Amino acid sequence: MWAACTRGVHDRPAGHRDPEAVAPIDALELVTGSAARVGAERLLPGVEEDFVVLDADPLRLGRHPPKVLSTFIEGRSVFEAAN
Repeated sequence: MWAACTRGVHDRPAGHRDPEAVAPIDALELVTGSAARVGAERLLPGVEEDFVVLDADPLRLGRHPPKVLSTFIEGRSVFEAAN
């Protein structure tokens, strides 16, 4: 996401953005959209889904991505970050 949003920031004059740079919400769609569309096809009442819990908002760009705190597959916890 960082690369997609900050494309051309450092090698262009101030105020000139690379036309291929995207907004954070668009970058999030680029990295999660396909999986979300595939998952949406199987959304049914009572069906447990896959998801992650992050320590920060992925739309607030920083040099470091949000840390994954936990991962759930089919509604079951399969990963918990160490404190």
